[in-house]
Amino acid sequence: MKSRLVRFNEGEVIFEAGDSSRNIYIIRSGTVKVLIKKEKKYIPLIELSKGQYVGEMSFLTGVKRSATVIAETSVLVTEVPPEVLEDENLGLSSWAVSIERVLVRRIRATTELLGDYLLSNENPDAPIGRRAEDLQSLEINTNKNDRPGRLYLK
Repeated sequence: MKSRLVRFNEGEVIFEAGDSSRNIYIIRSGTVKVLIKKEKKYIPLIELSKGQYVGEMSFLTGVKRSATVIAETSVLVTEVPPEVLEDENLGLSSWAVSIERVLVRRIRATTELLGDYLLSNENPDAPIGRRAEDLQSLEINTNKNDRPGRLYLK
């Protein structure tokens, strides 16, 4: 198991949606932007910085990357390979990893719904929730008193 420090320059792609790489990146300094691609458009989801990590879904499950991550500034990360999950000295039990994988699948489906929702705000005629069948239970709460552009998931 070898983790290593890696530097990415501003604007450099750390990984792209669809990649089959599985490393997780722990951000030591700088800021990254996470984007998803929907209908040929990149939609920014979140910016992450020091102490946060990115790439956890592929790291845990082995599925292809669901988002593109770009260095917003110069970034220093610790890159950790997925083999760390097999190291029994770390105390990761197989049932805990199994639960994590289920949670990652649910988060991924929610991210797809969020992308659909954000696109529908730009284009009111776009269908919302095309992937809702992938979730076991997801309620979308809207409240007339909430500010526009907010989505509350239970």
